[in-house]
Amino acid sequence: MMQRIEDYLLGKLNPQEIDELWIEFMKQPEWFEVFEMELMIRSVIASPHTTKS
Repeated sequence: MMQRIEDYLLGKLNPQEIDELWIEFMKQPEWFEVFEMELMIRSVIASPHTTKS
């Protein structure tokens, strides 16, 4: 499932695979939580870091 989430985030899934992934999220909400966490982590990594002096 982690690989499917990764593939989704990288734009590698076709429309049918995307639908299947979202159905899995509905069946297993804990995987949606993993997906959300992955999005947050990527957002932090991608954002510019600022430091206070």
